[in-house]
Amino acid sequence: MLNIFISVDEYLDREFLVGVTLGETKLDKSSLDLHINGWIAHFVGDEGISQDIEDYLKKEELFEEWCEEKLQNPPNE
Repeated sequence: MLNIFISVDEYLDREFLVGVTLGETKLDKSSLDLHINGWIAHFVGDEGISQDIEDYLKKEELFEEWCEEKLQNPPNE
């Protein structure tokens, strides 16, 4: 299983993007490298990665706004 994570801008957390199964049998290193490189080239070459990055940044921005709002207006206990 190949797991791909993303870290963008100043955000240090890695966000899980996708997990890919590369075959049903054992692969030697060169075969595995070939599969991984091909899949990453396809994934990164696809315009979908740009949208994933935009979505990630928007999620982080919204979370920061929510945290700031909670700090400024704590719930009454």
